[in-house]
Amino acid sequence: MTTYTNATAKATRRKLNLLELANELENVSKACKIMGYSPQRKPDPATRKIRS
Repeated sequence: MTTYTNATAKATRRKLNLLELANELENVSKACKIMGYSPQRKPDPATRKIRS
């Protein structure tokens, strides 16, 4: 369970960094390009919410 938690925390931190950069640049597309994300990228399964 620890590995899943660590992977989730790492992915969440990376996404938070992306949002902070997008806010700083005032441009989501540029931030995605810098961070290596595609703006159309599908969500990471490690951070996908589980619906009840």
